[in-house]
Amino acid sequence: MSVPTDAGYLSCSVTAFNEAGKLLGAMGKGDQVAISGTASLSEWEQNGETRHGISVLAMQVMTPYQKSKRQKAIQKASEEDFDDSLDSI
Repeated sequence: MSVPTDAGYLSCSVTAFNEAGKLLGAMGKGDQVAISGTASLSEWEQNGETRHGISVLAMQVMTPYQKSKRQKAIQKASEEDFDDSLDSI
């Protein structure tokens, strides 16, 4: 995949296994995704030009829907743990 930058495009390759791989495999061009994992920079020559890229080993992959669902669950849990009554004082 390519990621737009100020200087053009940056080549980005993602390797994923298990559930992360299944989720990425189901995505199509233009779909948004959040990926966490380890990354390494690469550099190569192509047609006399130096190219740069990044390779990511995905440990976790989330779609915007999954991210929203997770944030709502975290918010709900934090609201349930918070006791703002004065009875406990």
